[in-house]
Amino acid sequence: MLKKLALGEHIRVNQPLAWDVLTDRGTLLLRKGFVPTNPWQVEALIKRGAYVDEEAFNRHSSTSPAEPEPVAATLFEQWDDISFRLNGLLRRHQTEPQFVDKLTQLSTGIMSLVDQGQDVALFVMLRLDTSNNYPVAHALQVAVLCDVYGRFMNWDPADRLALVNAALTMNITILDLQLILLRQLEPLSLEQREAIRNHPTAARERLEALGVIDPVWLNLVAQHHETSDGRGYPLGLQAVAPAAEVLNVTDRYLAMTSWRYDREPKLANAAARELYVVTAGSTQEAVARLIKAFGLYPPGTFVRLANGEIAVVVARGGHANKPRVATMIGAQGVKLQDPIPRDSAQPEFAISGAMSNDDCAIYLDPIKLFGA
Repeated sequence: MLKKLALGEHIRVNQPLAWDVLTDRGTLLLRKGFVPTNPWQVEALIKRGAYVDEEAFNRHSSTSPAEPEPVAATLFEQWDDISFRLNGLLRRHQTEPQFVDKLTQLSTGIMSLVDQGQDVALFVMLRLDTSNNYPVAHALQVAVLCDVYGRFMNWDPADRLALVNAALTMNITILDLQLILLRQLEPLSLEQREAIRNHPTAARERLEALGVIDPVWLNLVAQHHETSDGRGYPLGLQAVAPAAEVLNVTDRYLAMTSWRYDREPKLANAAARELYVVTAGSTQEAVARLIKAFGLYPPGTFVRLANGEIAVVVARGGHANKPRVATMIGAQGVKLQDPIPRDSAQPEFAISGAMSNDDCAIYLDPIKLFGA
C-alpha cells in the first residue's frame, strides 16, 4: 500500500528523503537520499502527489533516530525563498486579505538579507535570470538595489522600507502586460501605451484598495516614472521626491541590463553611462550616485583583466571602476577549477572591459566565490 506524504511533516527543505518517493501509481519520482534545496521543489512535489511505500515508511519510522536539526539555509537559498514567496504574493495579491502585512514581511526579509551581505545581494540580483518571470524578478532586483542605494545614502531603515515596498509594488497593475511586452516585436498598441502611462496612478489606487495607508510608499509608487526635468509621466512633475528618483533610475538601469526578445542586455557600465547622458538635473545626480553605490562593474559582472584573464566581480572596491574580482578563465583561455581572487586596483589586474554572459558561458558556483 502507498502512503501520501505531507509538506513539512514528511518532506523538508535541505533534508534528505528517507525513502523512494512515488506517484499514486507507484512510479518512481525521486530516489531515497535526494535533498530538496528549494521550497518550490517541495511544494511542487506535494501538489503533484507524493507517495511512499507504507511498509518502508513504517520501517523507517520505527528505526530512525531522533530527528536531526535542520541544516541552515545558505544566503543563496534564502534569496531563492524570497523570490518564490514574492512571486506567489504578487500573483494572488487581489485575493490575499493580508497582502500589506505579507508584503512588508517580505521587504523586511529582503533588508535583513542585504544586512548579511550587500555584495552577495548585488551579485544574486545581477545574476538573476529574468527571462522567464521578468515582472517579479525585476521588482525584486529593483527592491534590493534600492535598499543598497539607500544604505549608501545613509537613509534610515524606515525610509528604506518604504522604498523597498514601493519597488516591489510599483508595477502591480501591469504584471501580465510586462510579460507580453518582453517578447513583443510589433509597436505598442494604443491600449498598451495608455496602460503603461497610467500604471503609476493605477498602482497607487490598487494599493490603497488593498489597504496600504503609508503615504510615503504610495507617493513613491505614484512618482516612480517622474523626472526632475518634467519629461516623466504620468503628470510631468518637476518637484520629485528624491527616493522616487532613486526608484526611477534603478528601474531604468535594470531594465537596460535585462534581456528582451528584441535586443540583447546592455553591459552594466554601458547602461550606467547611457543613463547618465540621457538624464538631467537631480535625476542625473541620482544616476551619478547610483554609479558610486553599485560601481561601474557591480558584483556579478564579467570582466576582462589587463593580463588577459576573465573574471567575475565579487565585491565593490574603493573606486567605481576598481572592484574585487575572481578569475574564472586564465590568460591562456583555460577554465579554472577554483576561482582566484584578484584586486583590480592593482595594475596587472586592472579591468580592460566588461563582457557579456554569452561571451563567457561560465558556471558560477556562489559557494566557491563567497563561501556563504
